[in-house]
Formats: sequence, structure tokens, C-alpha cells
Amino acid sequence: MKYDGENLVLLQATITGSLDLDCYLCSNDVVLPLNENVEFLISDGAYSGMREDYDVVESFDGNINIEELLNSEIELIKSGYHSCEDCK
Repeated sequence: MKYDGENLVLLQATITGSLDLDCYLCSNDVVLPLNENVEFLISDGAYSGMREDYDVVESFDGNINIEELLNSEIELIKSGYHSCEDCK
């Protein structure tokens, strides 16, 4: 993490590993390898600026729950349409 000015912290991380999912067409098992770069700007309090280069996450209690941020990214990946080799 590094400071980006104006009470903002830039979080840069990589999610690696694999997810066990179901094929959205036939429900067969799909193993999805992960190597996802994620970047967030984390604001200490409400953020009123405009940033098109990063998603801005507001923190109101002075704490940053990185696990929650990364879990939400994993849930976004899981919500996609993933197909098995037979259905591709």
C-alpha cells in the first residue's frame, strides 16, 4: 500500500489460487485458476472527488478490512459465466 494524497491509500494486490465452480451450462465442475491484479483507492472518510483510474472505497472507522475487499472481488469473479471444457 502507498499513500496517494488527500487521505487516500492505494492498495495494489494480486489474488492467486483457484476456484472450484460449476459450469453455467451443464453444472459440471470447473476449476478456475486465479491470477487477478486488483487496485483500490481507500479513503479515510467520505470521498467527494472523481477518480476514473481506480475504484474508491470509503473507510469511516479508520480501519481497512482488506479481507472483505478481496472477498468481494472473489465473489465478482465467481458471479461470471464460467464453462467447462465440454461446453466451450
